[in-house]
Amino acid sequence: MAKEPGLGRGAFRYESLKEAAPFRNDLRLLVRDSDMECEVQVQSLGPLTGQQGTAAWPAMADTVRTLLPKLRF
Repeated sequence: MAKEPGLGRGAFRYESLKEAAPFRNDLRLLVRDSDMECEVQVQSLGPLTGQQGTAAWPAMADTVRTLLPKLRF
């Protein structure tokens, strides 16, 4: 688990490695801000390459940055 700075009051990302199929690698980004909690999850049927994993985290964070303001009203 690692902190993801700049997203809400608290944001953490973690990789869940599973032995069983179908999803061997899950990347999750959990963000808590005020009274909202948002989770973005990426699942892959096979192991992600280093490049895919590296690219996934910023894309997931951008998704949350776009989503949170739209959920607040």
